[in-house]
Amino acid sequence: MINRRIVKYEQKHLEQILDNLRGLERTQLAKVRMDFMAWHNMIISDTSCPRTILANNKPIAIGGISNLWDGVCEAWMIASQDIRSHMFYVCKQVRKYIEEDIKRMNIKRLQAVVSSNN
Repeated sequence: MINRRIVKYEQKHLEQILDNLRGLERTQLAKVRMDFMAWHNMIISDTSCPRTILANNKPIAIGGISNLWDGVCEAWMIASQDIRSHMFYVCKQVRKYIEEDIKRMNIKRLQAVVSSNN
């Protein structure tokens, strides 16, 4: 039985997920050339409540909503290669938390950038 849960993001989650990134995230990381601490600092400074999805205590995705300006935000996610076998659970949880954050943050517009080959 797979034990899945959502927890508050911690630095160790990013460390663990960077070792198992999907190809898309690996490509994006190489393009921006950010080191680990810069990426971690961006997550904690730009996102009010970042979360990690764990499967058997292993992070499979980190995500959150970053405030761009009043009422306008951007959703983001960093996913490991292991996310595919948990997609139904991930989609259900992402929808739940997005709905909660829209109310909590009084969001009028939520956007996300998605690669066409993702």
